[in-house]
Amino acid sequence: MKHDYVVRELFGAFPISAENQFIKQFKLDEAWKNKNAGAVLFVQDANNGEVLQSLQLAFCD
Repeated sequence: MKHDYVVRELFGAFPISAENQFIKQFKLDEAWKNKNAGAVLFVQDANNGEVLQSLQLAFCD
């Protein structure tokens, strides 16, 4: 069995502003391999949980 990714922590849910934005800062655990770290974001319909959009991003150096 091969695992491409590991979920270290799950944050949220976060409200989106009227401008369709949200800002959130996170502190990464120093034990994590930061060079391989990234974020996955997804937007869900609050009424039925349907995932409307998702995005995967690597963290910047």
